[in-house]
Amino acid sequence: MKPNNFKSLEHEYENEFDTKREQLKTKVDGSIGLIKFIGNIFELYLPQVLGVFGYMSGNPRKKENPDAKKKKYPNTK
Repeated sequence: MKPNNFKSLEHEYENEFDTKREQLKTKVDGSIGLIKFIGNIFELYLPQVLGVFGYMSGNPRKKENPDAKKKKYPNTK
């Protein structure tokens, strides 16, 4: 029986992919790690930066003091 050239070509492609699989996985993991890092930076610092810009524009955040809440019954201690 003659060797099938398409089968031998398929085996060559499979062997090439097996040798490059680990390299490809490393690159993908590195890219995902970078995207996660940038996302974490935005998640941590973006609200604070926006708050600073809001404060600088003249709209300070009003923080209520929990002790200064109005009492339900003002004549009681």
